[in-house]
Amino acid sequence: MKKNTLLLKDIIKFNNNINRQSQNFKKEFVKIHSNEYRGIALLLCFEAEFFDDIINNFWRKINFLDEIILELYFSDYSKRLLLLLKIDKNNKLSQFINCCQNIDEYKRSFEIFENYKASVNPVTLKKHLLRGGSLANKKIINQNRKNPTSKKVIKEVTGKDIAENGYSKLRNEILHILSRRNEIQKFYPEINEFSFSKLSKVVKAIMPLYYKSANLSDLIFDLNIPVDEVKKCYIKIFSSLFCHFYSVKKKEKPAADLVDRLYFQRVNRRINQVITAFKSFSPTLNNIISNGFYLNGEKVPPLNEIMSFAQSKKEAILRLTPENLCESHHDLIASNILVNFSKSDMKLIDFKLIDCRGENEVSSKYRHWSYDLSKAKFFLSGYEIIRRGYADLKIKQNNKKIEVSYGFHNDNEIVKRHESLNHDFFKIISGSTNSVIITKDLHWKEKILFGEGLMYIADIPPRIVDEADEEMAITFYCHGINIFLKYINKFLLKK
Repeated sequence: MKKNTLLLKDIIKFNNNINRQSQNFKKEFVKIHSNEYRGIALLLCFEAEFFDDIINNFWRKINFLDEIILELYFSDYSKRLLLLLKIDKNNKLSQFINCCQNIDEYKRSFEIFENYKASVNPVTLKKHLLRGGSLANKKIINQNRKNPTSKKVIKEVTGKDIAENGYSKLRNEILHILSRRNEIQKFYPEINEFSFSKLSKVVKAIMPLYYKSANLSDLIFDLNIPVDEVKKCYIKIFSSLFCHFYSVKKKEKPAADLVDRLYFQRVNRRINQVITAFKSFSPTLNNIISNGFYLNGEKVPPLNEIMSFAQSKKEAILRLTPENLCESHHDLIASNILVNFSKSDMKLIDFKLIDCRGENEVSSKYRHWSYDLSKAKFFLSGYEIIRRGYADLKIKQNNKKIEVSYGFHNDNEIVKRHESLNHDFFKIISGSTNSVIITKDLHWKEKILFGEGLMYIADIPPRIVDEADEEMAITFYCHGINIFLKYINKFLLKK
């Protein structure tokens, strides 16, 4: 570790002392990049003016240390140094340097830097090491070093449940996968081993490492993959789900309170957390929720008034209630869809669904494709780009009057890709094989839009717990309210 610590200090010293305007900067950069400093030198200096000239000559390995490298590369300068120091304490710096020394062997362009500079809260970095949220600890093991494909993922949770996402969540996920019939079980990861301990509340599962943990969200953020190819991936995934997943109907009838329980009660339960448990986190957020505010110049009533109005429309509740039940994943965001994608052929080969919500958590009487498709659209319409920092928020308070404006970085390529996917979402569904199981429902678009807006509002507590970011939590609320008011105007106030 002494060598690595000195190396880090030398690189920081180089970065601080170099004159970026100097004609010799490019020469110095190339020199330092030719020895063991090369990866971190590039990391610290990528914003240099000459970067565009050399951008196509350097490549990076993407599947090393999972999201540590991903987040290191794309964080702001100060965050990169902070994360390097934190990883150094865990003896990861030498591995990071070794990874960077082999950059030329891999064809992954640094061009994505320009549009992907998301910062990461170091406190939550450990949760991001493997894809598929929850509060489970995850690590990769190689049971046979001679066979790289033998790598396994261990997911484990110890202790009591936190934020509906701990011991019970993972246990229910495992039981759900194991109880599926073969035609459904193939969509999920294989469970090689598992164990539960009720006494100590420890649940553990071992499963294969699929596709080096690459997911559909990675394709959206990869500027080297045309967005139309990502749309084709969605079509292929939905086609498979429509033919073999959602087509499996349940014999039982939907619960009478399905809409109330899945949406209204979930929002009320989680917003109560904001108002009570997290009251001191943001008085502004509490004021907005409880007293209303002005959003982009338009007056927005308190949340309880909006919810009460929507709940009072009995005809709409009947339209939103499905006639039949079917299989569902219940957290179908892009980062929960692992993908095997061939860049040479620009083709999706296979996919797996991870981090599903089990039937012990969401009963079979409450499962339907409309929840999944709302969740998929929720991811595209703003969930990830807000979390990555591609939205601006302005708040002005005057005599108890709160005015809020927000908007996305619409000139940013990453935002444009999300907006294109979101704009064409209904076309993607209609263009998928066997989409008739969705489109034969006369109210399918209404169901999706209704769920999409409320999912943002219900997702505020995780933004407080995980990111501890007040602006992000308020932006989630504003965006969710904006979408939900569009639903009200289009479907509840229509003439």
